[in-house]
Amino acid sequence: MIQRSWCGWQLKLAGWVTFVGVVAGGGDRTLAQVTADPSLGTTVTLNGDTFEITNGTTIGDKNLFHSFSNFSIPNGGTAHFVNAPAIANILARVTGSNSSDIQGLIRAQGNANLFLMNPNGILFGPNAS
Repeated sequence: MIQRSWCGWQLKLAGWVTFVGVVAGGGDRTLAQVTADPSLGTTVTLNGDTFEITNGTTIGDKNLFHSFSNFSIPNGGTAHFVNAPAIANILARVTGSNSSDIQGLIRAQGNANLFLMNPNGILFGPNAS
C-alpha cells in the first residue's frame, strides 16, 4: 500500500516495513553502500553480499534506533537488521545527502516493524523487497 505522509510518500509492506521519503527518479544513482554514522552506535559489517546491521540505541526495550550516512542496497544484496526478539520497532534514519537506492532485500529479525527514513528520497528497483 502506498499512501501520502507528512514528509513524502510512505510505502507499507505487509505491516512489517515502512519507508518514508521522497521517491527520487532519474539523476545519478547512489553507489550501493550502507554506512553508519557515529551518532547512535550502529555497526555495519559486510559479510559477502549482506550488510549486517547491529548495535544502535535501544530505548524502552522495544524500540531500536539506527543512523546511517548512506543506505543503498545493490541488486542481489541484503541489509539484515540484527535485533533482539523483544524489539517491536526499528527506526533507521539516513543523515547523509544521498537518496537511498534499494535494489535488493531489507530484512529484520522476528516480528519487528522496520521504518527507513531518508529526507533525500528512496528509490525502489524492480528487485527490491
